[in-house]
Amino acid sequence: MTTGPYANLAVDPFGAMTQTSVDIVNSSAIKVTFPAPDPLFPILTFLYSLYPYHYYMQFTGANAVTSATILSGPGDSSYIPSNYTAGSRTMTLVPNSNYPFWNGMQPGLSAVTLQYFSSESALVSALAAGTVDAADITPSDAASLSTVPGLSIQPVISTLQLFTYLNNTVYPWNINTFRQAIMTLLPKQQINDALYNGTAAIGNPLALIPQAKPNFWPGPETPTYDYNPTQATSLLQASGLIRDSSGHWAMSNGTEIVVDFESDNTDPNEIRAAQMVQTAMQNVGLLVNLRLVDAATASNDWATFNYKLLMFENNYAPTPYRYLRNPLNTARFARSNSTFIGLRVTAANDLDPARSLQELKQAELYFAQSAIIDPILVLPQYVAIDQEFSGWQPALNNVGFYNSLSTAGEQVFQQYVLAQVYSSPSTSTSTMASTSIAQAAPGTDYTYVGAAVLVIVVIAVIVAYSRRKKKS
Repeated sequence: MTTGPYANLAVDPFGAMTQTSVDIVNSSAIKVTFPAPDPLFPILTFLYSLYPYHYYMQFTGANAVTSATILSGPGDSSYIPSNYTAGSRTMTLVPNSNYPFWNGMQPGLSAVTLQYFSSESALVSALAAGTVDAADITPSDAASLSTVPGLSIQPVISTLQLFTYLNNTVYPWNINTFRQAIMTLLPKQQINDALYNGTAAIGNPLALIPQAKPNFWPGPETPTYDYNPTQATSLLQASGLIRDSSGHWAMSNGTEIVVDFESDNTDPNEIRAAQMVQTAMQNVGLLVNLRLVDAATASNDWATFNYKLLMFENNYAPTPYRYLRNPLNTARFARSNSTFIGLRVTAANDLDPARSLQELKQAELYFAQSAIIDPILVLPQYVAIDQEFSGWQPALNNVGFYNSLSTAGEQVFQQYVLAQVYSSPSTSTSTMASTSIAQAAPGTDYTYVGAAVLVIVVIAVIVAYSRRKKKS
């Protein structure tokens, strides 16, 4: 807003919202009036975090409020954090008296305790020991936990992908054909066959999950960068590189190119995938420096753009309307490339939904051709649950297209799931139960809990549940 007490407190760099007034309705709702109808608002609205006015006054500076460690209410989600201390490895959620859909009924759970684990092995041990009731787990975990008595392993819909991110600011990474060459050296099908028995969906440079392709795929001209060493060699030559006497790729002055490749070491499958990528690049003459790091380091390097080639797990919103505008998701492309920004802004501001979608596809096509990111696979995901969650299994996959979230925590703790599931036969409305849910997470996960939207506090639960702290 340009005038009044809230003037200029938040800026949307893409200009997708121009509100004219904000009215406080009650303790957990506000009313925003726009100058004209905006059919795209439902798929853009999540971008606009809502905070009490005094937070804007206390935390000054560009986007300062979104990085402050704040966790508060009242919120309108079914369960909200209670007395959480920043940095704690445990968070307790309690029923929210402001939740609009209890309708006078008593919540089925008196409390939900979230636990944070610094390693995957610690989480697996806790599940096996029965000290936690549910957690989202990797395929590797699923195999090791499959024989634990009383523990059920359930597949869930996944948006979790094994991403590769390419630097586009330094030589030779700032050459389009060099990035395209790297993408054609990702042996996706080999990784899928070797690690997941060919059951995973192959990734694409638009980061679209299978459910999103029918709606958002730009068309047959979209590059997919299938594994092709011959094409990679041609692209490296087109980048101005030459083979030296050792058979390695070098600049025209003779300096050999070294691919600095960083990968998360949390999951054994990811380590093997990184080694396969390294071998594929070495087979065409590229020198590769593979560095395996913990999840916290990988996530921090991703957030600070401190990489040349980075591979780790991440999950994006199902619609590119959302994730393409985030510079973190696009390796700063959304912040630096004027052509892409122009296409993206046009799509976000067009009030004709059909035309807007076509404009978005133009932005997607340009993005894919620019070879910035390329997920290798959509990773299979599982949730481990014990008897406390008997009867909750249908909720784990009761997910529509725009709510196709990837982790057990996200799926179980969406408002509509809790509203429907609380009366399950396994819980009593007269004697409330308490349950505990675990999540493997890097040591810095809790800082992202603090960055969650305050009015819709369920986002904090969703962030806390992500296997990695990366959300878009």
